[in-house]
Parts: sequence; structure tokens; C-alpha cells
Amino acid sequence: MSEWIKVEDALPKVNGDSILGWNGWGVSLLSYRSHTTAKTEKGRKPRFENWNGIASGITHWMPLPEPPIE
Repeated sequence: MSEWIKVEDALPKVNGDSILGWNGWGVSLLSYRSHTTAKTEKGRKPRFENWNGIASGITHWMPLPEPPIE
């Protein structure tokens, strides 16, 4: 079983698999993405994103659990 990882300790793989993220209020399905074609340096830095855009305040993350085996 996966454990929550503090973003201060480690970050997920950039442009990797989906992850779960915690922001102090709830859990969200996220990705950690970098946009190399962004116009600014800040825009090219990796960031947590959800279906609605940039996800702010993420303090912890974990890989998704394995799907059930039937």
C-alpha cells in the first residue's frame, strides 16, 4: 500500500502517471506536468494540475493504488 509523500521530501515524475494529491481540504486526482511550450519560465516549471487547471496548495501526494484483481 502506498503512503502519502510530502512535496518537501519528493515530487512525482514530471509528465508521468496520474497521482492522488492532498491540499489540506480533500483528495484530488492530479498530474504533475511541465509545459515546455509555455511563454514564460514560470509557465514551463512543473506544477500539479487537475481537470480544472492548476491545483494549488498541494502538500502531499501518492501514486494511485493498484486496481482490483478479480
